[in-house]
Amino acid sequence: MNSQFIRLMFVPMVLALVGLVASDSYADKATIELWNGTYTGDVSNGVPHGQGVFIHPDDHLYVGSWKNGVAHGQGTQRYSGLLFAGEYEGGNRNGQGTFIYTKGRSKGDKYIGGVTNNTPDGRGAYIFQDGGKFVGEVKAGKFWNGINYLANGTVNGTYSAGKECDKCKPKQSQRALVAEVTAALKKLNSGSRIVWCATKIYAFETTELFCRENDGKKYSTKVLADAEHKRLKATPSTSSSSNSDAALELEYWNVVKKSNDVDLLQAYLDEYPNGKFAPLAKIKIKKLK
Repeated sequence: MNSQFIRLMFVPMVLALVGLVASDSYADKATIELWNGTYTGDVSNGVPHGQGVFIHPDDHLYVGSWKNGVAHGQGTQRYSGLLFAGEYEGGNRNGQGTFIYTKGRSKGDKYIGGVTNNTPDGRGAYIFQDGGKFVGEVKAGKFWNGINYLANGTVNGTYSAGKECDKCKPKQSQRALVAEVTAALKKLNSGSRIVWCATKIYAFETTELFCRENDGKKYSTKVLADAEHKRLKATPSTSSSSNSDAALELEYWNVVKKSNDVDLLQAYLDEYPNGKFAPLAKIKIKKLK
């Protein structure tokens, strides 16, 4: 196991705003040009403030909370084959979060735990794609104090003060540390699976936990998430009449009716089990199976 650990290659993306052009400096919501990309969402005094999404043509994406023009609060970020979901402070990743490789040789590896100034730091776990893992303390992006494990759970050495020892047996203090870290990260770890998340603001890839805690609906495919996002976006924020409900159902059906995707048709049935087009959806699903 590489003793130099995880630089993760997450170039710090300080989400501060430079050279903004706002369509309305005092609008509650607006679309703003940013770094040759686009921000859409809540705006105050011409800068992002509240909930919003930043999209760049190079597949760079940030969805989440903003404060006075910088990422602040809960957010999820994707770029260069990497994904992060967790806490931001003053434009930097700070607090607790999950880093996941989505491309390249390290695809499937993930880090779950403390983060300081965009770098894994604090108590955490690095889980390799083959199931092996390190659990303990991380310091400035390096394994510092803890235990290495093989995929079958067998101890495979330790780290003490940043130095790896392949044949060392864990000290009692290290076993206690691992138990504490495992318990503390249980929620983050159990929700670290990547899903497609549909919200009113956007459809995007993130962790299952982030999606759930930000009132999103998780889906297995982009097509399903996009369809749900479109439906949510069209839903009035105030209580709707039966006529508007019918219009929303029709719009949803128009999205899925030409599809041969069983999951997409089933998503319509889940949302409208007694809907006007439910019988047609059931017939089409039966034919496709």
